[in-house]
Amino acid sequence: ASTGSDAIGAIEFDPSGEILATGGIARKIRSYRLSSLLESSPSRDDHLSCICTPAKLSSLKWRPDLAGRVIGSGDYDGVVTEYDVEKGVPVFERDEHGGRRIWS
Repeated sequence: ASTGSDAIGAIEFDPSGEILATGGIARKIRSYRLSSLLESSPSRDDHLSCICTPAKLSSLKWRPDLAGRVIGSGDYDGVVTEYDVEKGVPVFERDEHGGRRIWS
């Protein structure tokens, strides 16, 4: 059961088109296999991975050169972070927006 809002602010397909990632005000990046979402009765918790982030998310983008293993995010605090999806950890972070929200 959800304890807060799960409003989605960003959605992004990986380079293969097989994995879908979502992010938003729940401060989580969730990735799903697209085929499982298209089944007749997908489970709400049928995600491949879930990465908790320190701020609400406004944008997502997969690194095309790393075959869906790294996803970048922009957040409400103005920080761009890249995460290793398999390990669920940040691998790069840059804060150059002076606390202003990143939109895309």
